[in-house]
Amino acid sequence: MAQNKLPIEIIPFFDGSKEHINNFFTQIKRVEKVNGWDFLTTQAILSARLNGPALTFFSTNPNCKNAKDLDEVESLFLDFFSDKTTELQRKLNFHNIQYYSGENIKNFAHRLETAAEYMLAEAQTNEAKTITHSIILSKFITSLPQNFQRKLSSKNPSSLKEAIDIAVKMQQNSETHTTCSMLLQPVKTVNVEQDSIAQKLDELTNQIAMLKTEQKPETEVSQHISYRTPQQNTLSRHSVSCSFCGKPNHLVKDCWEFRRTMHTAPNQQQYSWSQQQHSWPQQQQYHNRSQSRGSYSNTRNYNGNTNYQQTYPKSK
Repeated sequence: MAQNKLPIEIIPFFDGSKEHINNFFTQIKRVEKVNGWDFLTTQAILSARLNGPALTFFSTNPNCKNAKDLDEVESLFLDFFSDKTTELQRKLNFHNIQYYSGENIKNFAHRLETAAEYMLAEAQTNEAKTITHSIILSKFITSLPQNFQRKLSSKNPSSLKEAIDIAVKMQQNSETHTTCSMLLQPVKTVNVEQDSIAQKLDELTNQIAMLKTEQKPETEVSQHISYRTPQQNTLSRHSVSCSFCGKPNHLVKDCWEFRRTMHTAPNQQQYSWSQQQHSWPQQQQYHNRSQSRGSYSNTRNYNGNTNYQQTYPKSK
């Protein structure tokens, strides 16, 4: 049957009894060796098999958590739970118990009670029990946070159980108040956060606009000197205008007004006053040229009776 058990189930529970301490560590060492656990795994298994005063001692003693191996933990348990432990050491362990921030009050009360019972285990008389009860109650109240201490002291609980119940209710109310405060935040705080976010967005928008303004000339220059294909260099008819007439959709070379001006300009210059002064020699030259042509035609007419017919030798 033992072979069907898990390794952790082979290890017995230990509550701090002096007669069981040796068997407990013997079993855990044997299982550790068979399974090849490292110390961190062994430490976790050890904590899982403790209860009562033994668990309280292990969880509240920093030397147990900072130990380097299982032998060191065993020596700490032997010194505390064996007859070698003095009453002074047990009292110190009880008084060194502290309440951790956020810890459940019921868990803290359980740790405190087990440490106190182990410290005064030999107290059998009613007087000793009364002293133990008053010590535990005082230690419980003084270990809580200051706001809990003031409220609990004003209630003046007569027993540890009554003090624990009051403290548990106070802790629950505090947690509820904290949750409500987180859910119901003031509207002013939300508005301030929204205004801050909007201001940051405006600043980022202005920075982006400034960057675009600074980069625009550089972009135009880079686009001007960048390589462009002939198709890209072809200007769109809808994006040009004539530099002569100022009308869109054509160039100077296609401008009909420019062509008309170039054709009419020479004719207008002929009728200027300066051209009229020199017009007579040109007309005279033209007249002489006409006469020369007429003389040539008369000469041809004068020889018109001449037979210019080509004659060929007669064939035999």
